[in-house]
Amino acid sequence: MILRLSLLVVFFLLAKAEAQLRAPTHGVDDNTTLSDGPQTERRLMKHIELLGNNGRPPKGSLPLQECQGDCDNDDECGDGMVCFHKPPFTAVPNCIGGDYDKSKSGIRPRRPPQTARPTPAPAPQPTKYTTPTPPSGNPRIKLVGNRRWAPGSLGLCEGDCDKDRDCEGDFVCQQRGRGDPVRGCDGYDGSKTDYCVLPRGGIMPTTPTNPGTPTKSPTSRPTDRPTTDSPTSQSPKFRLKLYWEDGYYWQEETRERKWCAVFDYKGLPGDGRCWYGRQRRACRPDQVYVTKCKDEYRQYFRFVKLGSNLVQIKLGDGRNLCFQRVSTQIFLRTCDEKNKYQQWYAPNGSFDGSKFELSQHSNPRQCMTQAHHPKAGEVVETHSCKAARSDEHETSFWNKY
Repeated sequence: MILRLSLLVVFFLLAKAEAQLRAPTHGVDDNTTLSDGPQTERRLMKHIELLGNNGRPPKGSLPLQECQGDCDNDDECGDGMVCFHKPPFTAVPNCIGGDYDKSKSGIRPRRPPQTARPTPAPAPQPTKYTTPTPPSGNPRIKLVGNRRWAPGSLGLCEGDCDKDRDCEGDFVCQQRGRGDPVRGCDGYDGSKTDYCVLPRGGIMPTTPTNPGTPTKSPTSRPTDRPTTDSPTSQSPKFRLKLYWEDGYYWQEETRERKWCAVFDYKGLPGDGRCWYGRQRRACRPDQVYVTKCKDEYRQYFRFVKLGSNLVQIKLGDGRNLCFQRVSTQIFLRTCDEKNKYQQWYAPNGSFDGSKFELSQHSNPRQCMTQAHHPKAGEVVETHSCKAARSDEHETSFWNKY
């Protein structure tokens, strides 16, 4: 009897142990990595890093990376990030640390959470939030500073201006409310900074010439001085090619690919966009870009001679459209030989020689070129002549081709 009871107890204990071994475990072993929960999320976040303030990060720190500040707009952040304008005592999304002030940091926009259920049908009426519009290809806003510039030196979409006389040429100072859009410019500024813009209507005004009051009867002497300048003359049409010579090293290559200026550019294959610095945006038909040289009307131009070393650059297809500098970019506008933004001179080289630079007396330290080394679909702009001439770039000269 005692033996039977002992055997039953042993059998019961063995059965219980086997059941425990087969039961699912709820713990984790030493090699398990947590996949959810605030602690894991915190481990993946980056700490906030303040590299500068008031729009003056240290040289070389732009573009700012995730959780770095202080940024002023989206342009100062890396690809795929936006500038988070932080109210006091507010945490920066997806970042650890920070301070109590209003410093701004670059963040990655939150992606909408993935839901297992189907999303509801679109609302019959617009929601209170507006969908951001894609960049239009206009110049982007640029904060040069507050009273750190000479009067009349702020270009298109540059600030902070106070009055029209602070702006270059015929631009006007747009007085903005907080967060108001900057007329004719890309980019967002949530402050009340004022920027130089085109007059309403978007057309650069020209100063009309005074025809004078006609006399009632013929005068005995000429009323106007005879002109001594020779009449303007047009050159044969040509392609405007970036000058290249042996020893140049563009895009890691020692051979020439022949890059020419082009208008009405259709964009890069696949997406129809152009390069604006590091960003790809919609191309504009009235703007000038560089692409590989081809025998097509969009790459032909003429020089209209205005003086011994002064020309306009006119379309070669007969239309009365010329290169005009708008801020730093080059657009096609109705030719006007009196418009200083259409007048180009050669600081080095000669328009009749094998190579020449293109600059303007209204902005003599800037030369027409493109950023660093050329690539297809890159916007033509004015950059520092000194930088373009350096061994690192070697892109200040053009030639007829």
